[in-house]
Amino acid sequence: MDKTFITDLLNSLKFEAIRFRVLYVLLFIAVSFAFLVVGYFWPNTYRTEALLQADESNIIEPLLKGRASVTDVDRSAQARENLYTRRVMEKAAEEARLVGTDASEEAVSNAVRKIRSGLNVTTEGKSHFRVSYGSTDPDESFSILNAVVNVFIQDTAR
Repeated sequence: MDKTFITDLLNSLKFEAIRFRVLYVLLFIAVSFAFLVVGYFWPNTYRTEALLQADESNIIEPLLKGRASVTDVDRSAQARENLYTRRVMEKAAEEARLVGTDASEEAVSNAVRKIRSGLNVTTEGKSHFRVSYGSTDPDESFSILNAVVNVFIQDTAR
């Protein structure tokens, strides 16, 4: 492209911007307020997280040292699978007071579905994993995650 063509094009764009400046200012204000309105009505979400360690100790490892190799097991993947079991979810729903002890099977299923939809488990290294729960209510987010982690710890202790 020619330099004069580019300078002529830039000059003409400048003159058109000056000519329609009111329109451009109004368009800028409209777009800015549109983002403001969307941000105002967007629902707030609160996320509570807990970092847990999956213990890697093995009772048999010292006995087999030098004789046989001990298989390397991903404890965080096992913990994730155990965390999503229905037994843990039902106990967590009861502890978080989402359902009572005499609740119907449908109410328990809805509570378990609600917990599973907001629960997120990510692996952080080989022996750590992060459990997080998101909700529109900060107290609900904290109480449900606290119940899930407590039930999980009690279940794995057994």
